[in-house]
Amino acid sequence: MTFASGFYFPLDFLPGWFHAVLKTLPFYYPHFFTTQLYLGRVNTNEALAGIGVEILWVAVLVVVLRQQWRIGLKRFSAVGG
Repeated sequence: MTFASGFYFPLDFLPGWFHAVLKTLPFYYPHFFTTQLYLGRVNTNEALAGIGVEILWVAVLVVVLRQQWRIGLKRFSAVGG
C-alpha cells in the first residue's frame, strides 16, 4: 500500500500507463492525491473526480465488508464461557 500510495516517492516519476493504473486503485488516494490537492497541483475538475472515486471506493468496500461480516457470523461458533 505504501508503494502504490506514493509514500516513498512521488508517483509522477512512474510511466504514464502505470500511473493511470494506480489511479483506479484505492491506494492512490490516501496519500498522493491528498498531497497533490494540498500543493495545488490538481484543478477543480480533477479534484472532484478524485473525490468521487474515493467515495465510490468507500461504498464498494463497505458493501464487501458487510457481506464478509455476514458470512463470518454464519460460520462463527462460541463454545465455553
